[in-house]
Amino acid sequence: MVALELQALAREIDRAAAGRSPGEDLTRYFRDSDPIYAGLGSADVDRVRAYAFAALARTAPEFGLAAAREEIGTGNAPGPVAAAARLVAALDAPDRVWLDVLAAAAQRLRGRDQKVWFDRIAAGTRPDISETAMTELARAFLMVARKNGLGAADCAERIAAAPEGFARAVREGLAAGESEGPTMKKACCCDDEAATAPPSLSATEAASGRLAQALRNGAIIGAASSCCDAAELGHAPAKILPAEIWAAPIEDQDGGEATLGARLLGRPSVLAFFYTRCMNPLKCSRTVSVLAATAQLAAAEGLAVGIFGMTYDPSWDTPARLRRYGVDRGMAFTPDVALLRATCDWNGLRAALDLAVGYGPSTVNRHRIEVLVLDAAGRAVFKCDGRPPEAAGLLALLKGAHCRRFKGSAD
Repeated sequence: MVALELQALAREIDRAAAGRSPGEDLTRYFRDSDPIYAGLGSADVDRVRAYAFAALARTAPEFGLAAAREEIGTGNAPGPVAAAARLVAALDAPDRVWLDVLAAAAQRLRGRDQKVWFDRIAAGTRPDISETAMTELARAFLMVARKNGLGAADCAERIAAAPEGFARAVREGLAAGESEGPTMKKACCCDDEAATAPPSLSATEAASGRLAQALRNGAIIGAASSCCDAAELGHAPAKILPAEIWAAPIEDQDGGEATLGARLLGRPSVLAFFYTRCMNPLKCSRTVSVLAATAQLAAAEGLAVGIFGMTYDPSWDTPARLRRYGVDRGMAFTPDVALLRATCDWNGLRAALDLAVGYGPSTVNRHRIEVLVLDAAGRAVFKCDGRPPEAAGLLALLKGAHCRRFKGSAD
């Protein structure tokens, strides 16, 4: 039955790719909460996403930037990671930032490489196929390097820690010069800023600093200040939170009961989403670890903020499980630092929050990394889909929201 369902989805994807607006029509397959994924297992969701990535790579790759960045940056399934890499290879002018992302993905898949194919969606064995996830990643790396006019010397440090097969393919490809010649990337509006950025700041942290400054100036976050903020750093428009969510009953890791509004409103807060059964360490485990580190930084500076995580899986994640999960990742719980579970209609609450999460037969089958920074009134001033900033970046955003609060009071 599942095989027939997957074949039907493949036909829908093929029709979308052959239609008049393939970019717009195919993006639904990267919405984790889309009903098409309801009831599917995680492996089947991965197959559909991989097939959709490959279709988008052939037709309108620029529409898949955010989804590809998330998949290559955090994915641990070879199929969709490889297909997302194929999409990157198809971009006309990919930013060189993709090189580090692709090399990191190759390291992450070390020892887990497998054959991949995108001409059909079914699982099985393909003795006629020699392509693997690692070769797709290497090809994408090679294309990005060439389109940026980079040679072997420019890429040597980036591939130094990569698996040997990946590194060798990149070195041989650059040396052979198999393309028609390098295509130099058009100068970016942010090149000067990137060249002068403090070396201690990552790209994400530097962007977070710009956002914090904008907040202090009273700006509304959601419109990017540069092309790199929008396309490469992936900052999504601010989420509008419906007022009714604040009355939702919740419970924390100690069994303490309150409403969502009672825990989050009154000072700037972070609200991130996770679940304890998540099998991807770069998603939920890392997200909660970042929350713990952010709480430590905020406490050290005496900043009055809230740091909260909410589970996607409230029926499984009991207070005891939440406490153990948080403690294992360094969380020091206080009234302002907690892990939460909904005790009401979770399906209704997640729909109101418009969360990017889907469910299979027993638990979550796919979710995006989602982190919100809220001001004291509960307005979302920052939403990150797929790539949360580090603790320093979140702290900067909280400081910006804090300053904005007092600036508004003074006015």
